[in-house]
Amino acid sequence: MKLDILISLHFLCFSVLALGQGKKDEDLYIEHYKDKLVTKVSVSNDFEFFELLSENQNLVFVPNINQTLKAGVSYRWLSLSMDFQPGYLIGTKTDDLKGRSRYYQFKLYVHTRRILQNFSLQRYKGFYLGNSAELGLSTEEKPFVVYPELIYRTISGYTAYRVNRNFSLKALSAQTEKQLQSAGTLLPVLNYRIYSIGNQSELMPNESTQKVNSFECVFQLSYLYTYVFRQNWYASAGLGTGAGITLSEVTTRFFDDPQMVSIHRNPHLRWAIELEAGYSTPRLFGGVQFKAGSDWMKQKGTSTSLVRNEFMYQIFVGYRFGAPVLLEKVFDKVSFWE
Repeated sequence: MKLDILISLHFLCFSVLALGQGKKDEDLYIEHYKDKLVTKVSVSNDFEFFELLSENQNLVFVPNINQTLKAGVSYRWLSLSMDFQPGYLIGTKTDDLKGRSRYYQFKLYVHTRRILQNFSLQRYKGFYLGNSAELGLSTEEKPFVVYPELIYRTISGYTAYRVNRNFSLKALSAQTEKQLQSAGTLLPVLNYRIYSIGNQSELMPNESTQKVNSFECVFQLSYLYTYVFRQNWYASAGLGTGAGITLSEVTTRFFDDPQMVSIHRNPHLRWAIELEAGYSTPRLFGGVQFKAGSDWMKQKGTSTSLVRNEFMYQIFVGYRFGAPVLLEKVFDKVSFWE
């Protein structure tokens, strides 16, 4: 009986020491800014464009967006950001050639000890045909075919799991932490998205338009690594690939005929890469980021594929302020998962 008790106490002490050692190791790799309110502004070209690929022709739909401004605020496990077009970029001289596009994006991040949860809301209105000249549809007066009523709306999110607790996702996504030593991690990610894209313009005789409502779910496996040098400098790189399924409802509108609805279940492939480099002190931080990726969806029974592309750069700067006492008290009560 005494031997059983001694063995139980031994394993209990070992578990407590192991837990404490794990926490100690994490503190050697990551600095937490739980008393700082993080503000961040950036200039980027964070938007998506589409390719419709078929045997006969390829169509490239691009929004007329040169740059966007992003403003964000983060505290502990919560981050909010908003992308928008500043007034001086709306109504530029390219509007006469490529039409006018309207765009906004809202993002929310929730961080737990191991999990990063993201939600995003986007809306685009106004696209142009990027390969108009290749299709012989370009003229000197109108070099691009314009779709001012083409609207793309999406609600998306992802759930990511940080395998290595010594790697900081917050240091890259929210800057509420700082990576102190170089580290990498596997990152399993479940992506999901509900979106619609369709042309709302008034139809003319012998014309038709389509509207697509879709839900997609993709599992992705990524690897990220952050290299820390000269104490306050870092460089990070990540690569991921995944596969899943897309469920789509396609509604075709005709000028003088009833609309036609079809349902599709299509395979979905994805790849993504990201690079980031920056400088971070306890107060001031800044850096540059580049992301690229594609989602490929093949429509079963046809030769048509839809490809959604993202090529984004971002230049950002931010500052960590002392958090208000009231904010600290509120988060102390609800931050049970930190």
